[in-house]
Amino acid sequence: MRRSAIAPPLPASLLIAWFVLLLPSGAKAQIPEPTDAPAPLSPEESAQQVVLPPGFRLELIAAEPLVREPSGLCWDERGRLFICELHGYNLEGQYDIEELNKSGRLDREVRRIQAGEKAKQAAASGVYGTVKRLWDADGDGSMDRAEVWADRLPPCYGVCPARGGVIVACAPDIVFLADRDGDGRAEVRETLFTGFPTGALERGISAPQWGPDDWIYFGRGHGGGTITGPHLAHPVQLPNTDFRIKADGTAIEPVGGTTHTFGFAFTARGDRFVISTRTPGIFVAPLPWRYLARNPDVPAPRLEHDAAPYQRVYPISRPHPWRTRRAEDPGFSKFYTDRYGTEESAPDGYFTSACSPLVYQDDALPGLRGQLLACEPAQNLVHRAIIERDGPRLTLRRAEGEEQSEFLASADPWSRFGSAASAMPSSSDAAGSPTTSASVALLNAGNTSSIPEGTS
Repeated sequence: MRRSAIAPPLPASLLIAWFVLLLPSGAKAQIPEPTDAPAPLSPEESAQQVVLPPGFRLELIAAEPLVREPSGLCWDERGRLFICELHGYNLEGQYDIEELNKSGRLDREVRRIQAGEKAKQAAASGVYGTVKRLWDADGDGSMDRAEVWADRLPPCYGVCPARGGVIVACAPDIVFLADRDGDGRAEVRETLFTGFPTGALERGISAPQWGPDDWIYFGRGHGGGTITGPHLAHPVQLPNTDFRIKADGTAIEPVGGTTHTFGFAFTARGDRFVISTRTPGIFVAPLPWRYLARNPDVPAPRLEHDAAPYQRVYPISRPHPWRTRRAEDPGFSKFYTDRYGTEESAPDGYFTSACSPLVYQDDALPGLRGQLLACEPAQNLVHRAIIERDGPRLTLRRAEGEEQSEFLASADPWSRFGSAASAMPSSSDAAGSPTTSASVALLNAGNTSSIPEGTS
């Protein structure tokens, strides 16, 4: 069995299961590259593969070469669009597989191992973050130009407007960037906080966004750490939980609930959903951290409750060949089924990479207000859920008419919708009035790196 050199989106610590065929003694033939991977489409072709409910449409507003490997986006108070990029995800796994293939040996023992130290060192220079501002010069709703505000940051997993600039989640740091002289580059580059643990890239601190209380909230990442900053009176010891900061860097403190992948969402009333790979939403009990911390000898109650009683999803794309072959291999299927359940060993049909939930709070898209959207990049879709109250808890259920389908699904297996954000108007007329009501912006981090924008 051939193993693709293009690794799937597994943790970048890179946990790899190898399949092996031992060649006759002395054989050194290199294992040929697989030819069964689906060919990537152009951004325009990929956008045509998306299916939405009647009355909705998808518009492509930016793609390569303006953006590459996007990981977060935001609009600021002046309507400027910013995007952050994470370069080199899983690169060490790619290098490790290439070296293994050169040996002509494929290891048939199914187990989880990390990429070798040699591969990690080779990948180090290619793993970094970038922040860009995108311009729509002619007002047609498509971005025409990109300005690099900052490059060679630590890997970036989220950007948030603040103080006339942006705040970036790039563990081990949280960085503030601003362009005060208008030259298109951020001459202000200040590390507000540092000391956050690092590791697998998709588990880093993530998704900075304003809460309803004038604090900026973050997903926990690898959790904990002794955090320092130039504006802090003393170091702050964070527990293994999400946290929030003041935009000027003067305060950082823990909050209840833990983001298990990346991203979280607030409702209009300030309730919060976090997320994990296997569920579109986890409700966090609204219990302030100060009440939990004032008596450390009292056991704290469980704050998280799985809000969705289902794990099935309904993609319209065909699974990548590596997923199908993995499921057909008896050793691999048993290894993953025994440890992680059918959801992780089946080629498709289950939440396996749920992330970046968004509770839509606008009126531009009819019928969506107050509903939750959750990205599922491995299944090439965006899931919609209805939020309902059950006593003190919030729960999720599938929308009527989508019991066995999804709000947004792509037939393109390279469409990896990985982040959602509320959007600004995409274009305006000569008087400056919006001509389209841009409501939800989605990052597609697949090969086409497109940024589709849902509009009514």
